[in-house]
Amino acid sequence: MDEKSIRERIRLKLALGHLKHYDGMTVASAMGSRQPCQACGLQIDPSHAAPHGHAYANGTHWFHVACHALWEEERKPTTPVGEEVARAQDSRR
Repeated sequence: MDEKSIRERIRLKLALGHLKHYDGMTVASAMGSRQPCQACGLQIDPSHAAPHGHAYANGTHWFHVACHALWEEERKPTTPVGEEVARAQDSRR
């Protein structure tokens, strides 16, 4: 998946509340778990795992190293979040 597609997916997930705009409690990566990346959705190979995940009440978000960096950039919206949600809802209709 290319960077542009991952960024769009992250923005949509942020707008819909599936990804958070803030850090959760930092947890150590379980290198053998092969969890799906919360940004791109692909399985995380241990050699490409971010060194930590973010734990929230509804679960832990794991990322590829590169996807984590994109989430870090995209979670600080330049467009008000309300406008992103409205666009996301319009696109689903």
